Amino acid sequence: MPRRETDIFSHIANFQALTAAALNAARGKRRKPGVAAFLAGLEHRVLRLGQTLLDGTWQPGEYTVIQVLDVSRVNARGGIHESVRGCVAGSR
Repeated sequence: MPRRETDIFSHIANFQALTAAALNAARGKRRKPGVAAFLAGLEHRVLRLGQTLLDGTWQPGEYTVIQVLDVSRVNARGGIHESVRGCVAGSR
């Protein structure tokens, strides 16, 4: 029988996990303006992100839609905030 984890969300939304996720999400993109701005205020942003995740007020940011014309498909990607949250969620 699988083991049941309790209070796993508080382990994911802690400062160390979010900081590691932010650095992982920024890997290879540090020179992009949005990523550089996020990293410039990393401590404040990570604390705020953790608090909004824990109190349930987090809302996703705007997505950028990219249409690749030669294969007729559409991709959507989020900003650095969604990448950080996604890295943390995927690490468990």
